[in-house]
Amino acid sequence: MASTRRLSIPIIVLYLVFLTAIVFAFARGLDYYLTPFSARPHHTDYRLLRPAGDWGLRYGILGASMLVAMLTYSLRKRTRLIGKSGRLKTWLDVHIFFGIIGSLLVVLHTSFKLTGLVAVSFWSMVAVALSGVFGRYLYIQIPRNLSGEAYDLDELSAQLQEKLEPLKHRLDEKTLNDLLKLITGTQAPGNQLAFLFWLAAHALTRSSRLRKTKRHLEQLGFPQAECLAVLESARDYAILNRRVATLRTVQSLFHHWHVFHRPFATVMYVVMLVHIAVALAFGIAWRSN
Repeated sequence: MASTRRLSIPIIVLYLVFLTAIVFAFARGLDYYLTPFSARPHHTDYRLLRPAGDWGLRYGILGASMLVAMLTYSLRKRTRLIGKSGRLKTWLDVHIFFGIIGSLLVVLHTSFKLTGLVAVSFWSMVAVALSGVFGRYLYIQIPRNLSGEAYDLDELSAQLQEKLEPLKHRLDEKTLNDLLKLITGTQAPGNQLAFLFWLAAHALTRSSRLRKTKRHLEQLGFPQAECLAVLESARDYAILNRRVATLRTVQSLFHHWHVFHRPFATVMYVVMLVHIAVALAFGIAWRSN
């Protein structure tokens, strides 16, 4: 089963580079951003950092370009315009990268002056960015193959039995049942809101469950090498078992997430296009004074 948890090294490097640049830009303009709006025209950085300024305009252009580039993920996922190149998970990671970095650049473009139509677009953008991170978390809970396509329940059940076989060869039935109870923890609740809290708690207590399971194996007299091998198999089984048991709930939450995410994205893009059209029509973006 393909791993969908970790970000790739190139994406991590891109985050570090762009976030460092954004922090530097924010620190460089901090005095201007802290200046009251009425006094900003008299600030020495006004021509640079206001939305139509040399830097402010560039922040906006780059940020808007990234937000538009986010749409390539939808093209890859739902159409054949760009074929099936690349893993869907990689496209999703790039999609989220553009959303987060693009949003931060747009914030710099506004110079933190959020009023009127800009405020509507800004808060829609924030909702899109935050829900996008949450959406990725739900996405990685659904087991997928190397191309990023979700497994069906029958395929997962077969994989679950494969994960169980090494444990059956090493442990008797009672020891195996005790071990699986320790490492899998509590069962997921049926209520979706409670499920979200359970999912977070289950992830936070994973290390603790692994330590308890390891101690249990040591108390049974397993050698260190055997203990680690059993523990690794049990951990893989527990992760897959949890995903199989919660698959329907996660898929339902993912559907509800789409219902929430898409309207905010639509509002964000519509208001952004209106903002750009007005700026170009009236020459606001190109004034030099």
